[in-house]
Amino acid sequence: KMESSALTSMLQTAAGPAGPVGLDLKAEQWAGAMGALKPEDISALSDVVVDSAVDKLSSKEFAAIPPDRVLAMMQSTVLQSGPQAGGGLGPNFQQYSGKLDGMLGAMGASQYKEIDPTAMLGMMQAMNLGGQVFELDKTNLQGQDVAGMLGSLGKEQLEKFGGQQVLNSIGGLQKGDFGVLDPKAALNIFNTVGSGKMLEDKNLGGIAGRIDTAGFKELGNQGTFDIVKALEKGDFKTLDELGANGACPILDHSQLGVLGAQALASMITGVGAGASDLPKEHIQTYLQGFNVGDVGTLDKGVAGNLVGAAADADLSKLAPGVQNAYLQNLGAGILGAAGFAAGSPGDTVFNIVPAGAYGGASLSQIIGAAGAPALFGGKLFGGSP
Repeated sequence: KMESSALTSMLQTAAGPAGPVGLDLKAEQWAGAMGALKPEDISALSDVVVDSAVDKLSSKEFAAIPPDRVLAMMQSTVLQSGPQAGGGLGPNFQQYSGKLDGMLGAMGASQYKEIDPTAMLGMMQAMNLGGQVFELDKTNLQGQDVAGMLGSLGKEQLEKFGGQQVLNSIGGLQKGDFGVLDPKAALNIFNTVGSGKMLEDKNLGGIAGRIDTAGFKELGNQGTFDIVKALEKGDFKTLDELGANGACPILDHSQLGVLGAQALASMITGVGAGASDLPKEHIQTYLQGFNVGDVGTLDKGVAGNLVGAAADADLSKLAPGVQNAYLQNLGAGILGAAGFAAGSPGDTVFNIVPAGAYGGASLSQIIGAAGAPALFGGKLFGGSP
């Protein structure tokens, strides 16, 4: 196996000072040579050598070269400053327009972030990305490549690209493609397109699911609610993600109150153990939003988190059938075996203090301290510790 430095020297010597003399290599040979070099070795080659390689390589060969090497090749050719058609100096993307999708398709989001955002915008425009609805089968790019390229742009570059161009670019993408976006990039894309169009787009879930608490705070109470209401039409998986990403505390409890049970269940599932940090009004709204049938569909851990975060007084206000549904969900049907002291009228199994060894705390207080998964099926109810 030839050392990288020796191969670099051989390629440079073969090129000679006058041009690519002796560099009549086939595409697969160029792919092997570039793949064998380190990124810094490619950067050390003359532009003539690297340009000869880029000229011969097709998308198939670019895909066989490690991504960091392809990035080094791009930096030595496409991104090099040269005379512009209109005067001045700068990268000449049009010269390499037929190679761009192959090179970018061989890279990924981590390489895109190393490219100047203005240069990335220039390449996207040279490929006419966004000029029409993006069709994956007519390019060498994958959906996550397009998402990653958009994600590498700053707010200024996205605005120059244009909201409609963004929508055209993501038209053929699937939700999973947006996983490469960081939260700030997702928010920038949402704002560039604009709430009106984004809320009606099929890719709302892919974008909104990547926004974090800081992003929802920036969108504000109404902006966040608009997203939740749009997703309530059927994308309950993303509502779960929004719950995990901190959208719930941004909403007013009255806004939660107009959501259907399935949307509420999705969001509280995402919140998880963080339910104990939600305002008490939010917990009250969740409790009031579920009937007997709804409680039965909740995951046991979700029901436990909700009951544990609730105040005794709020649990006491639940209809007896709903209380019983929570107990059945949590596996507490034999709760009476623990032995409870007589309570006052209106007391429930949630706020009566047990007699004997478990005295001193109500059931909801125990759940709040230990969590339902640790309590039910555990030592208290005769199961494994």
